[in-house]
Amino acid sequence: MESLSQSISFYRLQHSQYPETIDDLVEAGIILKQIPDPWGTPYELHIGVGQFAIRCAGPDRQHGTLDDLYEFGGIRSQP
Repeated sequence: MESLSQSISFYRLQHSQYPETIDDLVEAGIILKQIPDPWGTPYELHIGVGQFAIRCAGPDRQHGTLDDLYEFGGIRSQP
């Protein structure tokens, strides 16, 4: 997730805004393709005012459950 977070920050430097989706990073040539989380589930990207969050579904492969992992602006957290 740290590498994806850095790619999102780099996109912001180039475009003066955060990407709306991870596909925007692919289209901008910042990453080659979307890479799934360690359990094979796509990451989710959530954009807020001046910040972003990346969500990993975790071992149960379902977003919105207690084992989800988050990264907020480069700081990893678990709810």
